[in-house]
Amino acid sequence: MTLQESHSVRHYRLEDGLVSIVEVEVLDQVSNNKTMPEQKPIHPCQKCGACCASYRVSFYWREAEVKDSAHPVPQEMCEDVTQNLRAMKGTNQKHNPSCIALQGRVGESVSCQIYQNRSSTCRNFQASYEEGKHRPRCDEARAKHGLKPLRREDWLMLKEDSLRRLDFEKQL
Repeated sequence: MTLQESHSVRHYRLEDGLVSIVEVEVLDQVSNNKTMPEQKPIHPCQKCGACCASYRVSFYWREAEVKDSAHPVPQEMCEDVTQNLRAMKGTNQKHNPSCIALQGRVGESVSCQIYQNRSSTCRNFQASYEEGKHRPRCDEARAKHGLKPLRREDWLMLKEDSLRRLDFEKQL
């Protein structure tokens, strides 16, 4: 038997540099006296991929060596750039670079084939406001693909939902 239960959810709004919390009344389905969680929100980077299709991904050549790295970048996905640098195939071109490891459609749904073995360049690239700071390179990549810049509230809503899910899991 499925019932409906009403509760409030916090949403964040950014106005004049200040964040305000707005309580919104929603209905959830309830089964066996437990509220069913809504679909998990998608991390903004998993709907983007613009950085992977905008910049050369070059890194120190030893990051692709099995004996030198705990998570080596697969050599078959790399090409030599200089004596000390390698790049991900597909990114070392002037026009329309796109990493060989990028799967999906930029701006819709993307993933990295080698996420656990990605280079330090990818690990160090930060999305705008993910850590609370504006990152112009992220905005530039998104603009090249017709995407709007990320906003602080994109991350606030994701973090709030994660906290709400943790609370729900503790109740089970």
